[in-house]
Amino acid sequence: MKKILLIIIGIIVVIVIGLITLPWIIIAIGFASLPNPPMPEIRYGEFPFRLVYELNGEQIVVEDTIICEFDGIGSNAAVGKHRKWKAHLANSGGESVLLVSDDTRKIYCYVGDAEYYMDDETHPEERPLTPRIYSVKLNKSDMSILSQEEILDKYNIKLLSWDFTEPIVNSFN
Repeated sequence: MKKILLIIIGIIVVIVIGLITLPWIIIAIGFASLPNPPMPEIRYGEFPFRLVYELNGEQIVVEDTIICEFDGIGSNAAVGKHRKWKAHLANSGGESVLLVSDDTRKIYCYVGDAEYYMDDETHPEERPLTPRIYSVKLNKSDMSILSQEEILDKYNIKLLSWDFTEPIVNSFN
């Protein structure tokens, strides 16, 4: 009797585990069966830029280079398989230029993503490129994009000029 009870419990456990994992297995098989997107011909690029802004009446010039690299093929439920890119600034290693910081908040300027510079039309809404200023509250995960008026009124920052390298012309095969 104990053996039969153990067998029944074992079967129930296997069925429950199967019902829980089956949808994930089906999704994984579905993603694996999708074709990979075409590979980029150019997989690395460096894009110098010059950002000039005024902070409390003082003009500040930032000259740096955005380094973009192909990062393989990724997949997610929203877009399926897609090309992945990564970008960082040569001088700071980050993705954005730090404009100002105080005890409660940091203000950054986002200067574009690798998809834009490497001519990957995954995000055509990024064209034409304009720098975006955003604010991050310290000790919280509160991030917000600010308008030109907000950064001038709240933080006395004024963007004066933005000179950047145009995106490359890439092909995908």
